[in-house]
Amino acid sequence: MLLKQGDRVVFFGDSITQAHPGYVSFIGDMLKSLYAELQIEVINKGVGGDKVTSLLARVERDVIAEDPDWVSISIGINDLWHGENGVPLGEYEEKLDELIRILKARTSAAILLCTPSVLNEDPDSDENAKLKGYVEASERVGAKHHVTIVPIHHAFIRGLRRARGTTDKALFTTDGVHLNPAGAALFGTTWLKTAGAFEDLLPKTI
Repeated sequence: MLLKQGDRVVFFGDSITQAHPGYVSFIGDMLKSLYAELQIEVINKGVGGDKVTSLLARVERDVIAEDPDWVSISIGINDLWHGENGVPLGEYEEKLDELIRILKARTSAAILLCTPSVLNEDPDSDENAKLKGYVEASERVGAKHHVTIVPIHHAFIRGLRRARGTTDKALFTTDGVHLNPAGAALFGTTWLKTAGAFEDLLPKTI
């Protein structure tokens, strides 16, 4: 388990992060249930409509001022989804790099960088093909700065591929973007597993 006694975790992102109930409340509930002795503090700093440029504008007030031990970043959907009002891929990578450089310079926090989830529930859509560029950009930035990547996009795409043709119901979202309870659980479980949760609960296999 990467999180330690009394750690403070700031979740920084857009409406997917802001949502309540959502993946942040799922993570908080699981930490309180499975690792109550650690007394982890969860702080939600998601704001609907945000893009990577929005995070840069409020990083001082909403993250640095909180003196976190961990910062979880989830951004990139609106940067593409908002079209002309979004953030082009090259600028997205540049600004995400700047954001992480600021956090590493101004805080002692470790960083968990979540790749963008999905833009609809067709894993082979044009939108998800374009989103893959943002996913790969976030992975490059994460590798450059040696931060932990949370493979959210891969989990969602694999989940959608597994279920293809089995149901006409939405699996993980309410509108192709915002998460339903199953989507919040998949996001939260992927995050927790990346943070090292569950390993001490499951039997060792031979």
